[in-house]
Amino acid sequence: MAQQPQNPLLHPPFFLIQGINPSSPVSTQTEQIDQLNTLLLQEIDANFAKFHQVVTSRILPEIKRFSIAGEPTKEAASVSLAP
Repeated sequence: MAQQPQNPLLHPPFFLIQGINPSSPVSTQTEQIDQLNTLLLQEIDANFAKFHQVVTSRILPEIKRFSIAGEPTKEAASVSLAP
């Protein structure tokens, strides 16, 4: 009795990827993985855009405000340290 060949994609170093059918043809699996990679890169890009928006609209203005508020202290310290 011949043993049915096993799918090599189910054994190390290969592993299952959620949303990819291991019994699909390799070309189909590759296309699905490419689509998942594209979605992941889009999510990363959206996160960078959100990060940039937060930095430019919230963090940098606070740093500027802090810098302006600390200017009298900075000037007073430089005058007292002058020879």
